[in-house]
Parts: sequence; structure tokens; C-alpha cells
Amino acid sequence: MNQRIVEKIFLQYGLGRVKSTQKIEIGFTNKVYLINNKFILKVRENKENEEHFEKEVFFYRFFKDKIPVPEIRVYDNSKKIYNKLFTIYPKIEGDNLYSRWHLMNNSQRKKTIKQLCSILKIINRSSYEDFVKKFKLKQPMNWHNKIVGRINLSLRKIIARTVKFNSKPLDL
Repeated sequence: MNQRIVEKIFLQYGLGRVKSTQKIEIGFTNKVYLINNKFILKVRENKENEEHFEKEVFFYRFFKDKIPVPEIRVYDNSKKIYNKLFTIYPKIEGDNLYSRWHLMNNSQRKKTIKQLCSILKIINRSSYEDFVKKFKLKQPMNWHNKIVGRINLSLRKIIARTVKFNSKPLDL
């Protein structure tokens, strides 16, 4: 991302002068930048996935007082300053779990998993009606059926491949 555009964005939203911009290589589908070692600027580069970006922002705002999520300072979907969707939130201090997991002992991993499960319980107990309305979903997603469906599809593919290669099919 061009330094001038970052400066224009920060000026527009009153976030101070831009002294440093560093691209972070952790974004899977977004471009992620560390600005002034203080803010994260996340840019949705892929137009086809804009709705996913909007859902992410929705959930950050929805869960802000319930679970640890980034505090969105700016969400711009107007494309007036920059022709992509973007968010800005304060940098969260610490390391990501991916980079620390292999350094943990089993006790630390167990404690982390318990923390994650308690967060998932809060998410699971939360009302999804506003989400369904905002994104015009026909019916709430049944994750159990979706996952079981994926497993069954994979099993059918495995069985088909074993038959194709004249192997004995799995007895399920």
C-alpha cells in the first residue's frame, strides 16, 4: 500500500501523523500493516470476499464486550479514500498463538484450550438474529449438519477412489 494513501487515511480519521508503515506477513486473505507500531491497518484486497470482511467487522463489534476481539476504530467501506475496504484497530500486544504453540508444554496447551472453549461457549450462546438479518441469510446455519455432510462427502470420495484402484472398499 502506498505511503501517501496511508497518510491520507490517518489524516481523514484523525489518527495522527504516519511515522512508520510496516507490512506484516500474517494475513491470509487480507493485506495487514503495522502503522506507527500502534495501529493495525487491514485491507481487503480481494473484491469477491468483501462480504466476509464485513462479517468480520460485524462480529468484532458484536462481541466487543463479551470476548477478546480487536476494537475497531475505523471501518471504511465507502472506497472514497482508497478503493478497497479497510479497518483500523489498535495493535494488540503479544504474540499470536500460532507462533507460540510449539513452545508450550502440555499444561500450558491444556489451559489455552480451556480458555478457547470458554470463548466458544460464549459465541455459541449468543443470539445470531441480527447477523441473519444484516446478511440476509435464509436460515441459520446448522454447523453439526454441515460438518457431518463434509465428512460423509469425504468418505464417499475415499470409497470411490478405493473402488477405482481395485482396492477393497472400506467397510463403514
